[in-house]
Amino acid sequence: MKIRIIGYLPLLSIIFVWFIFSSPYFLKNLVPYPSDYQVNAFFPWKEYRQFWGPIKNSAMPDVIDQIYPWKHFTIQSWKQHQIPFWNPNSFSGTPHLANYQSSALTPFNILFIFMPFLDAWSILILLQPLFAGIFTYLFVRKLQVSTYGACISAITFMFCGFIVVWMAYGTLSMAIAFLPLVLYLIEKNFQKINIFSLLFLSLTLPLSFFSGHFQTSLYLFIISFLFLIYRFLISKKRTTFLPIIIFCSSE
Repeated sequence: MKIRIIGYLPLLSIIFVWFIFSSPYFLKNLVPYPSDYQVNAFFPWKEYRQFWGPIKNSAMPDVIDQIYPWKHFTIQSWKQHQIPFWNPNSFSGTPHLANYQSSALTPFNILFIFMPFLDAWSILILLQPLFAGIFTYLFVRKLQVSTYGACISAITFMFCGFIVVWMAYGTLSMAIAFLPLVLYLIEKNFQKINIFSLLFLSLTLPLSFFSGHFQTSLYLFIISFLFLIYRFLISKKRTTFLPIIIFCSSE
């Protein structure tokens, strides 16, 4: 029993670090939403010095006037058993399902079905670094890196500049969080073919592409493909390449 607990300590430490980062929501009931920008990034309030904040990030207002309203419209549509093809609330109406950043098809929308909207939004945002950290730990350990090295790698990636800067969107950081999981599954199957991990591999890229940012998911695809080629070139078991390619293609 003690050995099992010790084996899970690295993952528990990653979760503990994540919990500290997420404590404003869990302990203070604060929502990870850039509300300050509602009064200092839009006219006429942005013209008044007393509303200016200490930090200026011109990308954050997009969460307020695009990402968050889109998510709300998506969830309301699904709850009414309607496919969100068209958003009548934007201009004279705009395509919504075809709006890639609406992430209308991500399976994580199920959070909003069973939870209050603000809680589901908060969990969605905070899951991004957690996924990135856990997946990175699994991948780095699969590369035979020490436990300490894997923990450092996990914490470094889960709080890297890209993930932290874009976390409030709930799209870009989620799209890239699956990268170490893809690499882990490729490495795992090169070491030993497993039908369940191959099936899981076939789901990872769709999870990224449904997250809502095509450019980031495209980067994930390119990096994964290059790693696959690299792994093939250095592998002594090249017969494993074909099934991996087949399941990657099925994505």
